[in-house]
Amino acid sequence: FVIMYSGNIGLFYDLENLFKVIERFKDRDDVVFPFVGEGTMKDELMAYVEEHDMKNVIFIPYQEKDQLVYSLNAADVHWVVNAKGVKGVSCPSKLYGILAVAKPSLGVLEIGTEARTIIESIEAGFVVSPKHYDRVAMLIEKYLDEIDEAKLKEMGMNGYQYMKNHLNKNISIEKYREEIKSC
Repeated sequence: FVIMYSGNIGLFYDLENLFKVIERFKDRDDVVFPFVGEGTMKDELMAYVEEHDMKNVIFIPYQEKDQLVYSLNAADVHWVVNAKGVKGVSCPSKLYGILAVAKPSLGVLEIGTEARTIIESIEAGFVVSPKHYDRVAMLIEKYLDEIDEAKLKEMGMNGYQYMKNHLNKNISIEKYREEIKSC
C-alpha cells in the first residue's frame, strides 16, 4: 500500500512531526511512504529516516511536470498537508493533481481551508487537523486495515468528477472573467 507525499519538502508542512507518526508503521511491510520532491527539510528528514531505521520510507527526486502523472498514479493515497497556522498563507495546490489522477487523500489541514473543504465535501479522502498526531495514525490504520479497493476507487472518482466538473480550464477562465467584470 503506497501513501505518497509529492511536492515541496519544506517548512509549511509539519513533516518532521508527521515522520514521527510514520515511524509508528516502520515495522509494517504492507505499506510504503514515498516522498517525491525536493526542499529545505529533505536532508533533515532523510537523516531522521536513517537514524530511526525506517525502511518503508523512500525519497524520490523531483519529477518534471511531464513525468508527474506517473508518480502520482503510483500511489494508493496521497498526503495533502499544511502546518498549523499557515491557513490563508499556503494552499497545497498538490490537491488538484491528486484529484486529476483520481486518488484519495489523507489530509492534515486546518478547518476552513479550501483543500480541506474540498476533500471533505466531496468525500475524496479523510482529513484531520494539524497537531492531532494520534488521529493521523488512526487514519493511516484506517486506510491500511479497513478501506477496501472499491472504496479507494470511489473516493478517487469523487475527486476526479469534482475536478472535471468544477475546476477544468474553461470553467476556471470563466470564473476569472466574471471576477474581473465585477471590479
